[in-house]
Amino acid sequence: MVCTRSLPDEGRTLKMSMNLSTAPIPQLTVAAFLANGGYDRHLRQLRRAFQLQMTRMTQAICTHFPVETKVTRPRGGFILWLQFPEEFDALVLYEEALARNINIAPGMMFSPSGHYCNCLRLNCGLPWSENLEQAMQTLGQLCKRQLARKILGV
Repeated sequence: MVCTRSLPDEGRTLKMSMNLSTAPIPQLTVAAFLANGGYDRHLRQLRRAFQLQMTRMTQAICTHFPVETKVTRPRGGFILWLQFPEEFDALVLYEEALARNINIAPGMMFSPSGHYCNCLRLNCGLPWSENLEQAMQTLGQLCKRQLARKILGV
């Protein structure tokens, strides 16, 4: 059935004002959250959580990765940058890791000129878990295996 009548002018005005404005209750809730320090508390908790996750990830790298691994922690954020010896191929590691459902970012993704082939970026934004610990152990083994093959010329 097709409606042939339209809303009266006051109905259209009311409908338009409801669609163009934000609901007042969510606005007041957000304003109270900001005014009462809730947002600042949330940010402090988030920073502490990311700090802990960065520390645990760094510890896992020191435990499981080759001793030649260099870790750089950029200022801010929750990303670690890893550098391996020149002969290391981060794209090979990426493919081997992906085959094991581990996602990393090879360094060349961050260079328009194809540099950083021996580097990778790790995201520390996920809460630490047994699965993450296992993934770090697996990544470390893959890195060690690749470097051993390079040394042996295999």
